[in-house]
Amino acid sequence: MIKKKILVVEDDPQSLNLLDEFLSEKYEVDLAENGNQALERLKETEAETSSPIQAIILDWMMPELTGIDLLKIIKANSRFRHIPVIMQTAKANSSDIVQGLRQGAYQYLTKPYDETVLLAMVDSAVEEYERTNEEKHAIREYQKSTRHFFKKQLLDLKILEVLNEFSLESFSPDCQTPIDLVQLVVNALKKFQFPSASAKEAALADEKDILRCSILVKYDEGDEIGFSDRGYEEKLCLADKYLLSQATEQKTILSKRNFTAVSSKSGHVGFLIRNSPTEEDEKDRAVGIISNIIEYFEKRFEHFEDQLKIKKQKDELEKSHEQTKDVIQSSLAEFEEVNEKYQNVKEMQMEIWENLIRNIDDSSPIKKTVYSAMNEALQLYSEDHLTDQHFLEIMKELGEIFGRKQVSEEAFAEQLGGTSQADVDTLLASLMK
Repeated sequence: MIKKKILVVEDDPQSLNLLDEFLSEKYEVDLAENGNQALERLKETEAETSSPIQAIILDWMMPELTGIDLLKIIKANSRFRHIPVIMQTAKANSSDIVQGLRQGAYQYLTKPYDETVLLAMVDSAVEEYERTNEEKHAIREYQKSTRHFFKKQLLDLKILEVLNEFSLESFSPDCQTPIDLVQLVVNALKKFQFPSASAKEAALADEKDILRCSILVKYDEGDEIGFSDRGYEEKLCLADKYLLSQATEQKTILSKRNFTAVSSKSGHVGFLIRNSPTEEDEKDRAVGIISNIIEYFEKRFEHFEDQLKIKKQKDELEKSHEQTKDVIQSSLAEFEEVNEKYQNVKEMQMEIWENLIRNIDDSSPIKKTVYSAMNEALQLYSEDHLTDQHFLEIMKELGEIFGRKQVSEEAFAEQLGGTSQADVDTLLASLMK
């Protein structure tokens, strides 16, 4: 068992040896013959964290530097003031005792004294040192955990702030393509600084603390987007692509030299840090930040992708509407042209019928037959005219429907210009009657 260390300061060699012999049975004893020598021993043992001085037995009456003067120095020094000091002296006046205690002595022992009393005081002083040391350690640990807690809270707030900015920018008119969205998330990551990140790839001095990264996004049945902040879009070097593919396939975190690849939980998105921080705490913090950002980015990318699909479908539907409108307008123009010619032919036919009737004698038996045939022709003409008018009205109404302003994006697949698909189907069906 390792003995605990104490320091005995006594200018009388005989008393010093007696104390050493008595106390050495239980403690490791350092000896000093005067105050200056005691200070040297304290400084020497300060670095010996495994065996610090845990109590001091100090004689009052010493040449050059008295015990009370040394006590003042010890208690004024933040490195030594926590060590309990037992004053031993022949000065038994109450004023001396009060002075010693007021200067910070742990105990005051007057000569002559019983050795068992001294040992009890030393035991108590060592216990006090250990208790105080444990309290100091607990306070340090509490301060450390408090600093860590507030540091984490500040980091969480920073992450929320960056994600909020990324979200707002992702909905701006400037963000039109998946690459635009990827560039935004790269810029978001650069808002965090890591002093131990390698500056090898930094183009500017103020970029040396930021992370250099490459991104791989998998979507739509095997399609991929690769992006690197090296300066070229949609391209990844083979080393970047290989490590990112491995990480996303395994849905894990992979490290190789100063490269660290982080995958989303789904394996659809991977971030590669090409200048991982060398400090372990910073590296863990960087991975934690990326893990937060990557999950949010993946959800935003999926929503962005859905929006692009909706926009594409809307554009295709609007194109189809325009084509249908053009067909209707063209058909109307052709129909009106044909109808005009048809009306001219009908008028010519009626003139022929009328001339024929005028040239037939009223007494002729054929005149009745001609009248009958003419009436049938008139009836057919009237029916055709009504049918043509019905067709013309329907086509004009369809033209108006497809000529109206398109409805909002949310309802475009169900409604056409404010008219329901059922109404359009009804109009089209009436053309078949």
